Amino acid sequence: MSACSASRARAVALAALALVLACATGAGAKESAPAPAAPGDSEQVLKSFVIDKNGVRIETTARKSGGEPGVNIKIDPTQIRSRVVIGHGDSGLGSIGVHGPGIVVDADGAGLVRIFADAEVPAGERIEGDVVAVFGSVLVEGAVSGNVVAVFGSVRLAPESSVEGDVVAIGGGLDQARGATVGGESVSLGFLPVALGMPALPVLLISVFIGWLISIFAGWLVTLLIPERMLRVAATASRRGVASFFLGLVSTPLMLFSCMLLLITVIGIPIALLLPLLFVLMAWAGQIASTYVLGSRLLRRRLGQGGAMRPILAGALFVALFFAAGAVLATPPGFPRTAALFFSLLGILLVFCLTTIGTGAFLLSRFGTRPQDVSFEPETGPATVPQIPAGASAPPSPTEA
Repeated sequence: MSACSASRARAVALAALALVLACATGAGAKESAPAPAAPGDSEQVLKSFVIDKNGVRIETTARKSGGEPGVNIKIDPTQIRSRVVIGHGDSGLGSIGVHGPGIVVDADGAGLVRIFADAEVPAGERIEGDVVAVFGSVLVEGAVSGNVVAVFGSVRLAPESSVEGDVVAIGGGLDQARGATVGGESVSLGFLPVALGMPALPVLLISVFIGWLISIFAGWLVTLLIPERMLRVAATASRRGVASFFLGLVSTPLMLFSCMLLLITVIGIPIALLLPLLFVLMAWAGQIASTYVLGSRLLRRRLGQGGAMRPILAGALFVALFFAAGAVLATPPGFPRTAALFFSLLGILLVFCLTTIGTGAFLLSRFGTRPQDVSFEPETGPATVPQIPAGASAPPSPTEA
């Protein structure tokens, strides 16, 4: 298909979308002559409808003076991302825009919402309402009469900017320049220190790398202190994975219930205080054992073959790759942030499953005492030929004997 045909097909599709949007906004397109207004009619008539190489443009006007302003619809396929803008007249107030995967809502000037995109308030402009960005960041250079909120994003207030409400950044940093005024409170619940001046991507990647190093160090401690118990827990997780998963799910409520029962008696209070700590240590060791099983599957090694650190390294690296992919895709705006959320949730789900299976396997193996038929075995290397001392006669071969 030629480029001209593809462009024409795209224009037809956009025209169909424009007609649907026109019907939704009350723009009538039956005929150019005004029809009698029905009860509840929007009292708007079609002024112009144009389809050309520049896209689709629909303009309406009020049926009578003093009515609501007309609704203009413009679809511009020449942009890098197809762009749809709906607005009242030429005022620019009350608009809904679709920019690729990002969604922009600006209804009657009562706020600004971005989903998987960044929100910006340019200098000299004022937003009546709240400015919210979900999986995006907010840049304020003008004025906002409401609150400014960024969920899984950062907030930056430029000099001479003004926010009459609160400023909240969840999952990101808050950068308030000198001269920026905030009428309410400024709250930053950043999961990572991206507000220290470092770019977000290096900070995320460094955090993932540190988490991987912590997992490796924890695995080294477990294999150093309780190697045989860890191997038995891993064998239980491999052989009875389903039972271990369900037992791990109910272990947390059972632990809390046991703590409540122990707190009733005076003698059981010290045990009730130590039980959560012991449970965390057990879940931590169980996660290392499950990671060892995962690494052994990736390396195609039997449980107990050779040392345990190489499988633990491989399993921890496999888990870290999901978070690294989420960190890389979280920086650019738009659809990559959706993929970043997907990979991050996969990583969290994988860690949850490893921890749950490991905790249940720890209990099923009776704290690593069973089964007894597993043990570490040295890796089989190439056979070595014994050296014959100088001057000694070689032993006779089997044929000579």
